[in-house]
Amino acid sequence: DAARQAMDDAAAHDLVVVCVGGNDVLRGTPPDAFRADATRLLDAASRPGRTVAWLAPANVGLSPALLPPLSTLLAARGRRLAAVLAEAVAAHGGGRCL
Repeated sequence: DAARQAMDDAAAHDLVVVCVGGNDVLRGTPPDAFRADATRLLDAASRPGRTVAWLAPANVGLSPALLPPLSTLLAARGRRLAAVLAEAVAAHGGGRCL
């Protein structure tokens, strides 16, 4: 899982870039569960002297392979999870959400 990777693989790095949420958008992860997972990952990745950049989920609703109403639903879900991630990062103070 991503939190374990952040603790194991990123121990010696000054910059960590985290891109999360694409699968959560597609699978319909509830916002509260996504927030809990993001907070756990924030705790794992944040360390003194380290910069953590958080990339919000891409807008998968823009994929030409997806037609309305599915594309509209996924775009709205992606925006919601991006907002949840930005809120979690701001509340934690453990990085910057892009």
